[in-house]
Amino acid sequence: MRRSKQELDAMRRTILQNRRERSNAAIQESNDLRKKYLPHGISLILIGLSLFIFQIVVTGLSSEISSGNVHNNEMIGPIEVSSKSLYNLSIEHDVSKYSNNWCNLSMLLLDENKNYITGASKDLYYERDRDGSYSENKANYSIVIKKPGTYYFTINAKYSKSESRSGFIKMSLDKVYFGTNNLKTVGITSIILGVLLILYLFTDWEITEFIPPLTGKYPISIYKKFIIGGGLLIAAFIYSGITYSGYAGTNSIYDAPSSMFNNDDNHYFGR
Repeated sequence: MRRSKQELDAMRRTILQNRRERSNAAIQESNDLRKKYLPHGISLILIGLSLFIFQIVVTGLSSEISSGNVHNNEMIGPIEVSSKSLYNLSIEHDVSKYSNNWCNLSMLLLDENKNYITGASKDLYYERDRDGSYSENKANYSIVIKKPGTYYFTINAKYSKSESRSGFIKMSLDKVYFGTNNLKTVGITSIILGVLLILYLFTDWEITEFIPPLTGKYPISIYKKFIIGGGLLIAAFIYSGITYSGYAGTNSIYDAPSSMFNNDDNHYFGR
């Protein structure tokens, strides 16, 4: 039995209406999610950025002990430690004199008798091919020393080519008064979570280009909550900074850093 033209048109209108209603419902649901959670994503990103800014500000709280060019295995020191302190050894060593060169750089802490205590190593390199050059010529070693006494640092470099053994290693040794180890970890995590949340909220951009207002009663209430949470985080990091939490040597001289974002690609080792 054939349907009349009027019946077919009515069916089409019903189908189109149902599709329109489902589309409108999906758009409304997406818009509501954006209104509700976009302030959360923005707040997470701002907290992460604030932690990075805070890190930049407090990173300058240090004093230089020694700097200049040193020979391979030359003693740096003596350093007199009277109380728990954080030291940072920064190194810059150019291995680009010869193409495709490699250097294993060990940064070592020694006792008053110049015996090895602990340290870390990092590979520096210079590679060149037809696509260009690739290099790593910097290293940093941070260690907390709790036991009072006399200490030395030294730098041991092992090269892939014997010709590279000549020359100096540029270094700077600083005493750091405020640790920033966990700031970078939490800052990166906060930014990543915020970005992922915002990307999720706008994955259906093709069905709705709605951007909710970023000011108003509800968004401001969310910002206030995150401001309180951010303030508590800063307070926690101030305590963490003055106790050097997360750094190598915080609990034991043989500890490695607790944060993967602050080990500078070093391999830490004990005795």
